[in-house]
Amino acid sequence: MTINSKDLIGLPVQTRSGHALGKVASIDVDVDTGRIGTFHVKAGGLVTGLLADELMVSWASVFELTADALIVADTTVPAGATVLAKAG
Repeated sequence: MTINSKDLIGLPVQTRSGHALGKVASIDVDVDTGRIGTFHVKAGGLVTGLLADELMVSWASVFELTADALIVADTTVPAGATVLAKAG
């Protein structure tokens, strides 16, 4: 499967357990390897106001990338913020 870079921008981001984190705002590509290094995620959904406006997610934290969503490890969000998000 191939995903075009323009399709990555705006892609919903959520944790593996289903907590909405926001949407991909931009990506950083390592010019030496040609691989994605970091996703910049504009906060939204349950974490708005709980975290910084932008969350940086390293490729190592990505669990799955599909045409519908970027799924990241639950540990991407600090434990306290996840608890608050569940309460909201």
